[in-house]
Parts: sequence; structure tokens; C-alpha cells
Amino acid sequence: YAAQASVDALQNQLNQLKAQAIQAEISALNEQMSAAKTLKDTWENLSKSLLDSRTKLWTSNTNALGLFARRDAAQSEFDRLYSLTMSGDKEAAAKLASSGDTLLSLLKETSANGEEYTAGFWNVEQKRCRETAFRSAEEL
Repeated sequence: YAAQASVDALQNQLNQLKAQAIQAEISALNEQMSAAKTLKDTWENLSKSLLDSRTKLWTSNTNALGLFARRDAAQSEFDRLYSLTMSGDKEAAAKLASSGDTLLSLLKETSANGEEYTAGFWNVEQKRCRETAFRSAEEL
């Protein structure tokens, strides 16, 4: 009986060591997952920041681009935000109105005549209306 008790005690110790090793491995994996998520979030924030900076450079009044290049960049940004908005991107939707205002301001400065500006205005207005209808339909 003493030998069996000794074997049982050793078996219990072995089981405890296995459990501790498994728990240590789980903890290490959780730490690695946490570090990976932090790294992923950091890269996503950096990417968003760079995109925002790029957009500001292309549409600001203080850069070296001419009015027509800024207008074209603003049109591209508005179209990009509109596409993202219509696919359900809420961050893009929040920026769409401001982007449209920037575009209209630049169109006003670069349009050769009232007809050209009016066409640009109605293009922006139609997309804003579609975006509003899309958002309303999503809320139903």
C-alpha cells in the first residue's frame, strides 16, 4: 500500500505540473494575442492618420497645387467617400457632407460658367440625397 500511495502522490504531482504548464502556455498565448491586437490597432490608426493627412494636403488651400488640381482631388475624395458610404461605412458617411462642401467651394472657384457649377452642384446634391435615403433605409 505504501508503494501505491507513493505512485499516486507522484501521479498527482505530475498532473499538477502538467496543469501548470498548460496554464503557463495559455497565459503566454493570451499575451501574444494581446500584443498582436495592439500592433494591429496601431497600424490601423497610423494608416487612417496618413490617409487623413494626405486628404488634407490634397484639398487644403495652403498647398502648392493649383485650383484645378485641388478640385480634381476633392472630386476624387468625394467620390471615394460616397462609394464607401453606400457600402455601409459610417466613418465615410460622417465625412461626406464636409467633403461635398469642399468640392463645391472649389467648383465655384474653377467653373468656367454657371452651368458648369450647377452641374457639379446637382451631382453632389444627388449623391447626398441618395446617401440620406440609404441611411434612412438602413435604420428601418
